[in-house]
Amino acid sequence: MLNLNPTLRSMRRVLLAGVAVLALACSGGGGGGGGGGTGTLSVPITDAPFPAHDGCLAGALVTVDGVEAKVADGFHDVALVDPDPDGTVTLDLLTLRAGVMDSLAVSDLPTGTISEIRLHIVDSVLVFEDGSPDAEFKVPSGSASGLKVRIDPPALVAAGQTTTLILDVDLADSFHTRGLGGDPTCDDLKEGENRVIFSPLVRANNESTDAILLGTVIDGSGMPLPDVEVSAYPAGTDIVASPDPQATTFSAPDGIAGMEEGDYALLLPAGTYDLYLRDQGVDEKTLAAEDVVATAGESLEGVDLTLLP
Repeated sequence: MLNLNPTLRSMRRVLLAGVAVLALACSGGGGGGGGGGTGTLSVPITDAPFPAHDGCLAGALVTVDGVEAKVADGFHDVALVDPDPDGTVTLDLLTLRAGVMDSLAVSDLPTGTISEIRLHIVDSVLVFEDGSPDAEFKVPSGSASGLKVRIDPPALVAAGQTTTLILDVDLADSFHTRGLGGDPTCDDLKEGENRVIFSPLVRANNESTDAILLGTVIDGSGMPLPDVEVSAYPAGTDIVASPDPQATTFSAPDGIAGMEEGDYALLLPAGTYDLYLRDQGVDEKTLAAEDVVATAGESLEGVDLTLLP
């Protein structure tokens, strides 16, 4: 099983490095099963890669003022971890890559199954490296009913246990050019909502049924490579006919706390996968590993990937 960190409530940042830290701790009290008592729901958040990282964005800021979880008897508030004095948490999604996560919310909830998470998003801003004015985006229903994230299959909150659902914000598939569709350029993003639609795509990863692959991206001489896209496809996928990966991340650049340059972490449902690499500015992905087995609830370390010229 994944290693548990009993101090998750007080952690602002959870790092997937070396040994995975995806907390699934016992919170005291009774045993398993869904009837009676309370269990604890922990909601970390991370970010899939964004094509405009390189030389474009200095920050992708999302401000949240509430998280709700739908259990069998209705919606329950999940308390934000370390909120600001105004009761909000602002996340920079650009820092949440290569397997870095922030602990967003955690609370005790009635036992039962969770079928939906709602994120109340009050502000979304892109900050640019060249000093261009920030671009603000509205999230549909974000500050009203909240951004809806379906949990499929539903996750069980059992008495005396902690259930961890990791929210993976896929920025690459969240911004679309108006009219033309497709991925926006950096210049498109600078025009904000006049040019680009922001419709956040968020996936929920269930710690008990998903797995983590950990490793380093290296070159032919064994040197670590930062900012390389790592994508996982079900084994045998024709990626030309089916280009959408199961999961994607970037290898870590130098300077991310707790990570070594070139490190990556992929969150995946249990299964067998082929892993592909793509360097900055390159269109085609190259196969780096075949038939990698990801086992539910476990971390597979040392899955190093070589990017050849």
